Formats: sequence, C-alpha cells, structure tokens
Amino acid sequence: MLAKIGSDMNKPNGHFIIKHDSEAIRQFMQDLPVRKIPSVGRVAESELNEMGVVKCKDIFNHLPEISICFGDRPTEFYMRSALGIARNIHEHQDSDGIKKSVSISETFKPITEIKEYEQKIYMLADRLEEKLKLQKTVGKSISVGFMNAKFGYKEKSRSLTEYVQVRAISLLINHTF
Repeated sequence: MLAKIGSDMNKPNGHFIIKHDSEAIRQFMQDLPVRKIPSVGRVAESELNEMGVVKCKDIFNHLPEISICFGDRPTEFYMRSALGIARNIHEHQDSDGIKKSVSISETFKPITEIKEYEQKIYMLADRLEEKLKLQKTVGKSISVGFMNAKFGYKEKSRSLTEYVQVRAISLLINHTF
C-alpha cells in the first residue's frame, strides 16, 4: 500500500522515499488526503468528506460515524490505512481462515471483437483451472468481471447447486456468458 501511494508522488520522473520506521510512516499518512488510500474512490471520498474526514488523521476523530456509514470491515480498513498498515492477505478468507475465493486477473489492450473476448476468457479460465488444481480446490460459483478503459466495470456471475471439477469451468463460462 505504501509503495503504491509513494509511486504516485513526484510523478513522472521524481523519486519519493518513505522511511521504514513506524513513526515516520504515521507522520506521512497523517496529512495524506483520504483519496490517496488505494481503493478509496470518488464516492467513498465524498462520503468521508461530508463527515469531516478529509485527511487520514481525521479518520480517528470520526470512527463512530465511519462505522455507522460503512460498517466494521471498511472502518478497520480505514483505521489500518491511516496508520500505514496494509492488509497482507490477498485471497479472500472467512473468519476461520478458510479461503473463500480464488481469482485471476490481467490487464490487456482494448478488445473490440466478441471472438477476442471469448479467447481471453478461455485463456484466463485455463489459468484459473491450473491455479485451482495446484490448490486442490473446487467451487460452486463463477464470476467474470471486465473493466473498460474508462474504468466502467461489468460482472456476470453464476452460482451452482453442487461443486464442480476444475475442467468444468470453461464449459460453464460458455453457458453463463
């Protein structure tokens, strides 16, 4: 998270260094606008600003309002972010530590033909199947999401009544989308 924030500073050719020290990191985060926190978009920024949360240091003065408006998990995320503490578990897990999802993503050049979309979906499905095989995992739902060049996002999902073997994913995609 800090590397991502730091990489946006002094663009395009400047360097930015955040000392590897908890107090220096807290100081750095304190005056950072909340919009600089990765995953805080325009809508969340607007809602936070309406509560009086403009900079990361403001988060701690408005925890009850943030909790009521956003819920427990986002509130914890905002608190950790304001302290410069990033989440280090990248797969979704439930409270027992059981993995709840497995994903594959890729950024690629704009696609205009349906055939190209299909090829890309099948290529990603094959990569996901390989990942699932390595993890010895099966699933009951599949989701495919696309983000266009203007950051518009569309997602299609399908839930199943029983677990599927990894080879079935490509077939399901064909029937789902």
